[in-house]
Amino acid sequence: MKVLWGFIRASPRMFAIFRDQRDVILSAVIIWEIGADVLQEAQSALRSLRRLLRGIVSKKETLEWIATYEVELSHDQPLQQTSLGAVAVPLWRQHHSVKSLASLYVRERLHIATHRFRRVESEEAPQEGRCYDLEDLSDTEKSRLFRGFYRFEIYGNLFFCDYRRKTKDTIYAPEQCDSFLCLFPSWQVEGLSCVNDFVIDKVLEKWQEVEENGYNALIAAGPSRWDFDKPIYNSRWEFDFFSTSEKLQWRESYHRYFATLKLPTLVSLFTAQDGQLLQIVKDNCDCKWPHDFLSEALDQDSYYSQLIEPKKDEHQQKVSAGVKIQFHRDYVSEANEAWLWAHEYQPCDLYVQPSYENEIGEGLRQFGYVFWDSSRLHDAGVLEQELPSRRF
Repeated sequence: MKVLWGFIRASPRMFAIFRDQRDVILSAVIIWEIGADVLQEAQSALRSLRRLLRGIVSKKETLEWIATYEVELSHDQPLQQTSLGAVAVPLWRQHHSVKSLASLYVRERLHIATHRFRRVESEEAPQEGRCYDLEDLSDTEKSRLFRGFYRFEIYGNLFFCDYRRKTKDTIYAPEQCDSFLCLFPSWQVEGLSCVNDFVIDKVLEKWQEVEENGYNALIAAGPSRWDFDKPIYNSRWEFDFFSTSEKLQWRESYHRYFATLKLPTLVSLFTAQDGQLLQIVKDNCDCKWPHDFLSEALDQDSYYSQLIEPKKDEHQQKVSAGVKIQFHRDYVSEANEAWLWAHEYQPCDLYVQPSYENEIGEGLRQFGYVFWDSSRLHDAGVLEQELPSRRF
């Protein structure tokens, strides 16, 4: 997009061409940026936000939306669109947030694979300490990562926390799992789980930063600031978020709520510092009602969708026969080699694997093992290691 704006500013003639062909040019650039393989997810994420508007919708409306989404997912081929029409700019704004979070993910997680699995007997890796960014990824890797963040956004739009929601319209973890997570093969759910782990870790990191800043400010102000002359109901933190009682009672509920913040708000939270960071936390710290979210849904045993899956019998035959899965090449629509390696190249569950059963993923999710291409994983020495069931 930056290149496009540069061309537009280059000359009056370029601007005139853009003005006459604005929709076609914008659509082409945005589709290229998002990627044809995840364009449907991007449009679904935008539609989920616009349709639900973070308002109080009924359980029936939410499940109807998911049913429509399931039909969209059934199309095997990427969308072949040339014009995005009125949604072009909203799609680009949404993708800007997705891209920002994906870039942060790459910078903070990709290097872990190299550091953890580098061969002990080898010389120091030439890329030791390297800071990766999105530009270091293949198109396939970008698409996998973007898909994970788009689905995280869809999930948040569908199941966000709101105290005004009636009990009968609340969708709890078992039904969240069966109505939404079971739409995807288990390796794609693992990608969503990697994103969820990352968001949770970043939220905790920023909370800790705010608390440390507040504590240091109080120490610098001297002992007279430690509530001696304040009424007992006044907190030294100005608000109760970091008080011991709040942490003990409401930490998990706060965590669930922060995880459902819209992507632009998460970007602001993760990049803010000092006073701006404090204000974002204060703006969102009054929401502490119990609510199931993604971590709870991932811990559920799926059952309903497996019963109606037409490929279940064929899959079970492969499992019973001990069929070895051969990895051929990296496709966005297929599991990467790290997922196959983690399951000893054997067929695994078609649907959600509860996290308490998928102990293999606990260590591997730290670097997003389901996102990366085979060549990168081999170069990092990941696939040459003993099976993760023996390491983690």
